[in-house]
Amino acid sequence: MKRYMLPPVAVPPDWRRQLRSLVPDHPLAFAEAQRSAAAQARQLRSWLRRTPRALTVDVLARLPNLTLRRTSLRGSRASLSSHSSYQRGGWHIHTDAALPTWMHRWAVAHEIKHILDASLVAEQVRLLTLQQRETLCDHFAATLLMPTRSDLMRWRSEGRPCYSADGISDTITSPDPEVSKDNLTPKGDSG
Repeated sequence: MKRYMLPPVAVPPDWRRQLRSLVPDHPLAFAEAQRSAAAQARQLRSWLRRTPRALTVDVLARLPNLTLRRTSLRGSRASLSSHSSYQRGGWHIHTDAALPTWMHRWAVAHEIKHILDASLVAEQVRLLTLQQRETLCDHFAATLLMPTRSDLMRWRSEGRPCYSADGISDTITSPDPEVSKDNLTPKGDSG
């Protein structure tokens, strides 16, 4: 079991409250909830961009009052790759140790959104189905983890290839192990 306990990053101590305040205080339609999730992710990313590293699991693990654990989840919760819980005064995100690195990072970002939504009043989310709530968590994770235009422009100005695995390896890990480092085409595929 891997357990991540690193020093906090430079985010406000009340980061969860500040991000929750971006959600309107009335029942949310899906489109409005989606816009709020994107705003939360952009704000969190702006705080985390002050760190010298890209948004890796190690950076996410440094959020205050958050503990990440990679353990075997087989048999404990049917077909889940991650879950979050509040225990002993802090939030815990558990991810399956069998997940590849890129999926582990995605699962952590997804669970952070569940943590943010944990204190929402039932009235705010009563219009949303369980599937829509899961989709919102995925939308949050995508907005948080995907490189921004400014990232791509900075990489280009640094002479880093923006569309190769070398150019984006700090921010995105390809889910396909057969991807070539030269041009992101599968090995053996001429084109």
